[in-house]
Formats: sequence, structure tokens, C-alpha cells
Amino acid sequence: MNDDDSAKIEIQITTLPNIESCDSEKIIELVTFTCHRFDLFSAEVSIAVVDDEQMQEVHRDFMDDSSTTDVMSFDLSDQTKVFEIVVNADMAKRQSQINSNSFDAELLLYVLHGLLHNLGFDDLSKQEFKKMHKEEDEIMKALGWGVVYDK
Repeated sequence: MNDDDSAKIEIQITTLPNIESCDSEKIIELVTFTCHRFDLFSAEVSIAVVDDEQMQEVHRDFMDDSSTTDVMSFDLSDQTKVFEIVVNADMAKRQSQINSNSFDAELLLYVLHGLLHNLGFDDLSKQEFKKMHKEEDEIMKALGWGVVYDK
């Protein structure tokens, strides 16, 4: 890691009251590891952990879709890399039970997916989809979480 104070990954995590959230240290480790993996050593990353209702509002406001979703990410970069990631704790809880994952692993996958979008990955074509999810699996395995997306 770079010792220069101007070169660091600043991470802010906001969780609504009464919403289950995974350990912030796990999120910080995931974000820092992923940024460094792609040679990004200076960035501001804000993560909001929300419920279905709030995610529906964000999804409607930015995508004109009133359904809920797992994650939305925004690249607000100008001269500095600034990323905002919104993850849905309610969906993570449901999907973790359906997929036999831990809640933490599912929520971390959502954070990672949003961050990878900000780092230039996409999942619109079949080829891009495979590449993005392969990267997710590799990062989750490297951090000891194992394959979460495609068990």
C-alpha cells in the first residue's frame, strides 16, 4: 500500500437503523483489496446499506424502475475517483437463505458487484457477464469467502 496520505482508499459505510449489516471491517477489506487489485490506490467509496423500500426509491429515481434490486452503483468521479454503492440488505437476507450463503457473503457480493461496475466491468452481454462473475468468484475466494454467486 502507498504510504502517501493523499493516496488512500477512503470508505464510508452507512446503514439505516434496524437493518442488518455485515461487519464493516469485512466491507473495508473487500473494497480495499479490490481497488488495489486494479491498481487503484486513491478513491472515495461510499456504501449505503438500505432496505427494499429505499432501494425501490433509488431504482425508480435513477432507472425509472419501481422494482427492488440487489445493488446500484454510481461513478461520481471527476479528478478523484468517487464511487457510491447502494446495497439491499433485505434482498441479501432473502437470497442468502435461498442460496444457502451467509448473509455477510451475500451482502459482500453485492458490494463487490457494484464496485466492479465502477471499475469498468459490465454484465450486459453473455461474455461480459461471465467475465464479471468470474472476477467476483476470484476475489471472494481470495478473501476466504469462496464462490458465492455461482455455487
